[in-house]
Amino acid sequence: MGAINVLIVEDEAIFAEVLKSFLIDRKLNVMGVFDNVKDSLEFIKKNSIDFVFIDIYLRGNENGIQLSKELKKMDIPFMFITAISEEKTMELAKKEGSYGYIIKPIDLSQLGISIDIAISQAQTHKRLKKEKRNIENKLRDMLDTLQIMMVELDLDYGIKFMTNLVRERFKVTSLWNKTFLDFFADEQKKIIREKLERVKSGEVITLNTVMNNGEKNLPVFFRFSPIIEEEDEVFEIKGIRVLIINIMDVISEFVMPNEEFFREYSLSARETEIVKCIIKFQSNNEIAKSLYISIPTVKFHIKNIYSKLKVKNRRELIERLKNYYFKNFGNECYSMYLLNILLEN
Repeated sequence: MGAINVLIVEDEAIFAEVLKSFLIDRKLNVMGVFDNVKDSLEFIKKNSIDFVFIDIYLRGNENGIQLSKELKKMDIPFMFITAISEEKTMELAKKEGSYGYIIKPIDLSQLGISIDIAISQAQTHKRLKKEKRNIENKLRDMLDTLQIMMVELDLDYGIKFMTNLVRERFKVTSLWNKTFLDFFADEQKKIIREKLERVKSGEVITLNTVMNNGEKNLPVFFRFSPIIEEEDEVFEIKGIRVLIINIMDVISEFVMPNEEFFREYSLSARETEIVKCIIKFQSNNEIAKSLYISIPTVKFHIKNIYSKLKVKNRRELIERLKNYYFKNFGNECYSMYLLNILLEN
């Protein structure tokens, strides 16, 4: 399993020494043995610890349960030690997140297997959490690339994360001591708080309102949804995710192609399909897969599309479509169409 640093927190000296010797024989690096919560916590904060063995019922003012809560905050896995094998104690160990438990007196024939399984599970769990964080970071980078406004809140409405576009549009320089409610006028805060409270109970809520950017109120569309995480097959709401759409941005950027446009520029059926794929932000590879054609064929059609529309790239293509719609149908009609889309979704 490699060099794994472990700690023992046990107030029975003889038992602690037996456990220490057993762990060393299994090639685990025992960093220390402590008989109380205070000293063990101070040591853990100064050293790299991978796993902790804790006696549930330590003597003194603080017990193993209190230590386990601190370890959970530091994302350090642990295993309880107990002389009581009743069901209530086992349920307590599971509730607190222990990777199994050691029952006194030790059954050495089973202890090694139990410890190996516990440490292996803890390492797997840690690796999965790291992979999850990496995926979340990649998704957040993608949101910035796609110019999407999103905010994540804790259950007290404190801001844990926001995309760069939110920072830019609402002139946010620091998240220190700032809550989501700070972006709203006093008369709006009650409404927003009521919506957020409903989300904390599991609802998904949409809302059209205005949000202040420090200079003026901007018309926005919100989608509030709970952030749900699974821990040991138990699902908990850990926060609130807020998708923000600045309606004026949508009106100026959204493109709705129509058949008249394609006829006016003499686009073929295949070219029309490809234009619609481009508007969905599909790559050449994704277009090829969705239309069951080769990538060179996609590039050939895109070259013809650019030539017919007299554009040089995808951005100019989107701009051409937008301008066509504005010219033929007007901003007001277009705005109402977009608002209907928002309300329906």
